[in-house]
Amino acid sequence: MRSHPVSFRHRLTAVLLAVGTTFGALAVPTAAVADTSWGPSVPGEYVVELAPGVNAAAVNAAAGGVGAPERLAATSPLYRFRLGRTVPVDTGVERLAEQAGVVVAEPNVMADLPEFYGGRRLFWADLTGPDPTAADYAYRVDQPALGFAGLPAGGAAAGIVVAVLDTGLDTTHPAFTGHVVPGHDLVDRDTDPSEVADGIDQNGNGEVDEAYGHGTYVAGIVRLVAPHADILPMRIIDSDGRTNAWRVLQGLERSYERGARVANLSLGGLYLGDIVGRYLEALVAAGVVLVAAAGNEATDELRYPAANPGVVGVTAIDGTTGAPATFANRGSWIDVAAPGVDVVSAFPGGRYAVWGGTSAAAARS
Repeated sequence: MRSHPVSFRHRLTAVLLAVGTTFGALAVPTAAVADTSWGPSVPGEYVVELAPGVNAAAVNAAAGGVGAPERLAATSPLYRFRLGRTVPVDTGVERLAEQAGVVVAEPNVMADLPEFYGGRRLFWADLTGPDPTAADYAYRVDQPALGFAGLPAGGAAAGIVVAVLDTGLDTTHPAFTGHVVPGHDLVDRDTDPSEVADGIDQNGNGEVDEAYGHGTYVAGIVRLVAPHADILPMRIIDSDGRTNAWRVLQGLERSYERGARVANLSLGGLYLGDIVGRYLEALVAAGVVLVAAAGNEATDELRYPAANPGVVGVTAIDGTTGAPATFANRGSWIDVAAPGVDVVSAFPGGRYAVWGGTSAAAARS
């Protein structure tokens, strides 16, 4: 079982760097020693922090980079470097870390939807929309985590932008009419964050587009419990449920730039790296509420970003009984619980569906 890096706990409110800003006037906290027990990562890709004034192109050339490094933002010290896909992970990290001016280098670690991590699947079923007169409607809109996050009991106020970093959004769905802020697609790298079913088994698990609809579903719950909020869709997860640390950083960066002060991260993995962890710290210090699903493996092992300090980690309960959901992760690293069993929400094509999981619980929080 992993534990939080001790330095993270004590540096949550630490003084941020005065230089090397990540977004606007906000800066990334001082780097810690990078973790070296890497989980699965994108072959040949690395997330790197450079010291102020360092020439990224020179570092790239010296390390044998393939293509130009990609910078997170105009004034950011964070970059995505690409080495050959056949370069062993540890070799790539060492090659970059030994370059002058590199503060820390890490693999571009992969993550998945909580409903898929560990192989668990919870399936869709078409339904009609939620009925406000139904007896179970009250539990569907109950938000135990609102107080924890410092939001009013009635949900986010009008004008509050909630970023949903997920598989995209059916922006034409009636549930979102008048409440969508233009987002971005960081999977296909364009400005259309719509859900995309490409018909390809990208992760080779024998299932095609099994994540399609997840983002619309999560955003629909946000709209249900916070009807006055606006949704900012950031497509950072593909239709097979996969994402990575760099996409998470990109999605958060663009969300902050576009005014989101609440962000839902219904995704997770073993660890997203120290760079992502420190970036999350900077967002929290800037007043952004970050909410993440704790995972659906019925384990107490830490899952990130839910376990990152400052992030509201949410597990699931049965809203009709109050009992913990049998599939939901548990442990002292989780902050709150919310209903996440048989929840009705929006689905692409103007439809509705029932699903469950800590993603549904996190969307309430």
